[in-house]
Amino acid sequence: MARKVMIFTGILWGLLFLLGFGVGRPALGFLPLCGLYPGGLASGDAGYNMHFITLWCVLFSIIFSVLGFVACYFRNVTASIGFLALFLISGSIFIARAAAALNELH
Repeated sequence: MARKVMIFTGILWGLLFLLGFGVGRPALGFLPLCGLYPGGLASGDAGYNMHFITLWCVLFSIIFSVLGFVACYFRNVTASIGFLALFLISGSIFIARAAAALNELH
């Protein structure tokens, strides 16, 4: 069960990367890593700091890696569901932030 959840999450993340390559923005696949960043993600926003965003993404990728390793190696269902939940929550928050930024343009 744990590996099935990880495969499903991997397919979702792979589709995100493919979508990014399709629109010419390959970095789109890394956006779930910075979705929970507490500051602004655009230059000029309050709390924007490129170094902290990079550090946040590296630390978040370590968390994802540990959860993925525990889920696949030890077949831990809780870790795999945590990985999927973290991916979906972070991705959803990033989409909501992007929609809010686009809404401010109009």
